[in-house]
Amino acid sequence: MAEHIDRARLNLDLSYRFKYVSKFIDFKQEDIKILNTLEPIINPILPTLVETVYKKLYSFDITKQYFLMRNDGFEVFTPNKESGLTLDCVQIDYRKDMLSVFLRRILTQTEWNDSFLQYLSRVGEIHTNKGGSSSINVDYIHVNALICTLENTFIDTIWAIESIDWGKKREILHALIDDLPKIRGQPKLHKIDTPMRIVTCSRDTITSPISQFIFRIIKELSATLSGVVCCNTSNFIKIITDVKLNQDEHSASLDIQDLYTNIPVSKVINITLKRFDESKKLDNSPFTKTDIKELLILALKNSYFQFNGKFYKQKTGLPMCNTLSPTLPDIYMNEYKKNIYMKFDVIGISKVRWAGKGEAPSRDFIWLGEDTAHTRAVGMLLSAKAKKKLIGYNSISSRVITARFNATPFKLTVIHVYAPTSASSDDEIEIFYDSIEHALLGETADF
Repeated sequence: MAEHIDRARLNLDLSYRFKYVSKFIDFKQEDIKILNTLEPIINPILPTLVETVYKKLYSFDITKQYFLMRNDGFEVFTPNKESGLTLDCVQIDYRKDMLSVFLRRILTQTEWNDSFLQYLSRVGEIHTNKGGSSSINVDYIHVNALICTLENTFIDTIWAIESIDWGKKREILHALIDDLPKIRGQPKLHKIDTPMRIVTCSRDTITSPISQFIFRIIKELSATLSGVVCCNTSNFIKIITDVKLNQDEHSASLDIQDLYTNIPVSKVINITLKRFDESKKLDNSPFTKTDIKELLILALKNSYFQFNGKFYKQKTGLPMCNTLSPTLPDIYMNEYKKNIYMKFDVIGISKVRWAGKGEAPSRDFIWLGEDTAHTRAVGMLLSAKAKKKLIGYNSISSRVITARFNATPFKLTVIHVYAPTSASSDDEIEIFYDSIEHALLGETADF
């Protein structure tokens, strides 16, 4: 039976409100003690953390605008857009000090009694026109964003401090992010009617510390990648802005569908170990290739989430939101670019999807598959002109077919593929990429 909560009392009784929220997010006295243990660690670097938070607040005009408003007691200085308001103004220094005091109280308070709850409530009120300046009323969305920024800053700081052992880090992070839901997802906002991708490895999952640890070793391989690796959107924009194309040149973009879940885990682990061999990055490390392999298997092949009281395991591909997932695809794709695609003059890449049904009036098509029903097959429909230019064709697998044409001004090979979906097994995806490799190398071609 659901526990009854008095709606009216939530808005009138501060202690009752705190008890409800604490119970809802499972915030206990043990969590307060853990926050207290953070004080000697965080206090020395608190000014740096506050500076980081204020730089974030100043990075958006909608949050920066609140600092253009006058604080009570600052009659002499009225900031405005023309006065050059900076992060080291007197009024801003005062606000930074208040944030430092607030955070220090959170970390040192051993008992969250009525007096402390009144203090927390007052901090919230002074950011509204009910308890603070009549000209300042900060929308809740920005307060919520600030709290999330503080949480992320604390988490990043804790992870970076090597003097804290793994067990203590897990306790601290549990106190900070214990309210995370059991199931999370990442939508594709740029695509219509695409199912939400389940996040199987967030910060509170059991394999997350292992992934964080192995990432410190794996990231050394980033220096071995050829070409330019974009770190973020602004970095990408800067790179393409500096690219100058000649009149006869074109810029092309290749979008790989469901990149993470289509990367075969076993294959990317083998490529990663190969890169360690080539780069000698493990020569001065206490870890062997076997150690790295076992850690990668543990971190990448044991991703679970809970839904409706049941546990589900991710069967294929790299786990969403795993610390390793952004780096490993770079290593994987760079390997193919280095060893396969760069050896060939690739004229173009095209994606074709059959939108309906139709009829072939003649037998001018190539259709190869592993069964007579053609349920697993790939086909290539030829025009009469293309048929006359056909030199030969070859079936690499039920998903890959190549055809050679006597084109002008040079002979042309077309590789036609039917890519597996994210629902396919790791083995099937790996076989598919191996088939493309064989097709490019012409190992089984017979033209």
